[in-house]
Amino acid sequence: MSRQDADAAYSDGSIAVPVETLELKDVLDAAREPVRVRLEGLSLAVADTMRCLSSEESVVVMDAVLAGRYAGAMNSDWTSGVKMSQLDSGADFLRSAAQRQQWRWLREFGSSRSESPGESRSRALMHQLGYTIPDLQVSVRLPGGRVVRPDFHWPGTGVIGEFDGRVKYSRAQDLAGIDANELLYQEKLREDQLRSLGYRMVRWGWTELNDPDRFAQLLLSAGVPRATW
Repeated sequence: MSRQDADAAYSDGSIAVPVETLELKDVLDAAREPVRVRLEGLSLAVADTMRCLSSEESVVVMDAVLAGRYAGAMNSDWTSGVKMSQLDSGADFLRSAAQRQQWRWLREFGSSRSESPGESRSRALMHQLGYTIPDLQVSVRLPGGRVVRPDFHWPGTGVIGEFDGRVKYSRAQDLAGIDANELLYQEKLREDQLRSLGYRMVRWGWTELNDPDRFAQLLLSAGVPRATW
């Protein structure tokens, strides 16, 4: 799909709304030509979507956009992700002070390093519960030289966090062709090696994220520090 006419616009009667013309190479019209459609630009679509979502949902969407996970095969121009500066123009169309304030927070909080919706929602919930936001995907060298990247790491605490979703294991099984039991065993060996380096491990899944009190207690028991702001 190609991207063209990014500076085109239409008006809703009060503002000029930027649009982009997209060529759908796999969708042909009666003349056997690729169909072209006009859509709101990415920056406006993201900003317009954010104002209808909760904070947790907004972080999930923003992280996915910054990482390029939203596009898949539909838009090869953007699959590597976008920079926040490319999205800022959409914020010009937010009409309330609360929406603009939320956008500024998302601008600072969003991260392309979050690798799944579960990781993004975890981070958003940590913020809501008042816990320190961890570093993401930090490289750790295990005994023997293998380098791994845990989902979350709180510097200076020795605490590493992992979000365990079913997709994490089913995707690895599909890509690597490894039996699920073998994947779980390899994960246990990885965790044992991290513990041998002095790290403390804390794991959670969707069940904990759907129960904020339970998730907060889990982080507290693991030694995750509270934020100082």
